[in-house]
Amino acid sequence: MPMGSTRLPPTPALTRALRHAPRAAWPRVLTPHPLEAARLLNTGSRDVQADRLRAAQQLADAMQCTVLLKGSGSIIATPGHTTSINPTGDARLGTAGSGDVLAGWIGGLWAAHAATASAHAVAQAAAWLHGAAVEHAAVHGPLLASRLIEAMASARDALQPAT
Repeated sequence: MPMGSTRLPPTPALTRALRHAPRAAWPRVLTPHPLEAARLLNTGSRDVQADRLRAAQQLADAMQCTVLLKGSGSIIATPGHTTSINPTGDARLGTAGSGDVLAGWIGGLWAAHAATASAHAVAQAAAWLHGAAVEHAAVHGPLLASRLIEAMASARDALQPAT
């Protein structure tokens, strides 16, 4: 296999569980990186990276959920919504735990705004803040997950109107 065309075996049990989850249940948000998306789509990561918009939408449609495909210009796709590209962030987010912080922030935002915001809107907001936090962090080089949490809280607080 040529370098850069990583292809791992699909994850049939996970794919089945996601595809057959009750449609009436709570909405779901998946936050795969390109290799995870490729496994769920039964393709290679090179294919996902070649057309990230298509891959995110294809995965969202197949799983009937919101997909936040992580990476440079994270993609947010949901069936029935306009797919969006997050404009914030940089390579310092490519560290262990950064995606876990993003997923946790999505969960927290969703819990706070479930009655008023869609999964798509929550994923967009979390992705934007995740990227904005690293852009404004006073750290050069990789941003550790523990520091990213602090940076996101600071960015959130700085953006809230004074009362």
